[in-house]
Amino acid sequence: GEDLDLRVAEGSRIRAALAEVTRERDDLAREAERTRRERDELSEARRALERAQALAALDEERQQLLDALAARAEAAERARDEARGEAARLGEDLDLRVAEGARLSAALAEVTRERDELAREAERTRRERDELSEARRALEQVHQALATARSRIG
Repeated sequence: GEDLDLRVAEGSRIRAALAEVTRERDDLAREAERTRRERDELSEARRALERAQALAALDEERQQLLDALAARAEAAERARDEARGEAARLGEDLDLRVAEGARLSAALAEVTRERDELAREAERTRRERDELSEARRALEQVHQALATARSRIG
């Protein structure tokens, strides 16, 4: 009997130890599963963080591009405004030069009219001089004839 009691007691201790080992194994398996889940959550969080960092870098790059484009647009607008101002100034200068050209054309036309009038006047004066020269020669011939006639009469 005592052997049997010892064996039964030994079996009970073994079963108890086996139950304890089984509980510890189950606890370790649950702990391992929890650790795997935490690792997976941490991996997912790390990937999410990396995606967020990549998106932040893309946003920063996009903002830099937008800033550069805005600066170029402002520079282009300033250049356009300057070109418009220069075009307006050149237009005013052209208007002044056109007006000056018109004034000079009118003055040239007036000078041309005066020149043509003076040329006509000079032609009339030349004809009158020629007529007067002929009249003087004729008068001299008359005087000559009178002098010759007087000397015959007298």
